[in-house]
Amino acid sequence: MRRTALALHAIAATANAHSWAARIDAKDAPAIRAALDSGQPFVAAGALSPEACDAWTGNLMEGFGDAIVTQQIAGDPFDAPLAEFFYDALASTHETPHFLFDEALLEGNLRAAAIAPQRAIFEGEESWLDAFPAERRPADACVVCAGAGARSPLHRDPYDWTGTSLCLEGSKVWRFLLDVDDADLEAYKLPSEAFGDDSAGTQSDIDLYCVQEGDWPDAADFEDDRDLVKAKAGPENFTPSTQVPGRFCTALQFAGDVVIVPPKSWHQTYALEPSCAVASQFCGRRDAPTVFEHMIRHRSRDDDRVLDLARTAPPRDAVRALFARLDSDS
Repeated sequence: MRRTALALHAIAATANAHSWAARIDAKDAPAIRAALDSGQPFVAAGALSPEACDAWTGNLMEGFGDAIVTQQIAGDPFDAPLAEFFYDALASTHETPHFLFDEALLEGNLRAAAIAPQRAIFEGEESWLDAFPAERRPADACVVCAGAGARSPLHRDPYDWTGTSLCLEGSKVWRFLLDVDDADLEAYKLPSEAFGDDSAGTQSDIDLYCVQEGDWPDAADFEDDRDLVKAKAGPENFTPSTQVPGRFCTALQFAGDVVIVPPKSWHQTYALEPSCAVASQFCGRRDAPTVFEHMIRHRSRDDDRVLDLARTAPPRDAVRALFARLDSDS
């Protein structure tokens, strides 16, 4: 039975504690390093200039506007040229949101230009995912486009890596749910052909943005108005589909910003206005034990000292040992 807004108010009567994620200048290396060590979500602000963002989105339309991609309107998928998404997204609303997620679209210079600002957060450290066998390497440049009112599912990323996302147009709201167990969210594993037997994502059917509260501006009103974005981004402006435990942390992302998603972080995004982003992921020495443990547990293997290698061995040696262990018969 469909819940009424009044019933949803009753369910969510207990407010969750809330904080705003830190915004740190992407060029402030010591502060970025400390934020990564903290294990908290944050925004690396100004990782790409406005001019570079405009050039990137222009090149995207010029090079890939005719590419056929899978889009969604209110969750119903269909195939259409990429360029059509941005025309259709003008009709996107909270009730009938337009959403696009494509892991295979980008290539060449356009892909490299979107990945470089995200990798720069890690000061040139190699991502161990690059050492994975080519046929088992996760896609590292996922185009994510959202019309106003579109939201991702509430989820944790596969592999328990550190997630990154560069916004190239518009703005996005990220809501992180902290201090919560999977069981509290009735979470379930989400197998994927892309990950095979190596991993699975974890998802919940709870919608943190189920009902908008109060008068709501037109999507166009949010353009270039960061004060309005912040005013409408807080959890007091939405009623979740069911009461949830834990604490909310909200990150505001604008064009040129990179959002850092710590391993195992529950999060859900919301587009107040049309946006375009490229999502990626990273596994360095800091993340390797978490990623290795996830993959070994997912395959029901004993660690057989592989986790020690994640902490001490050269990256490629450790990755080689990991896959040998995963693929062993015992």
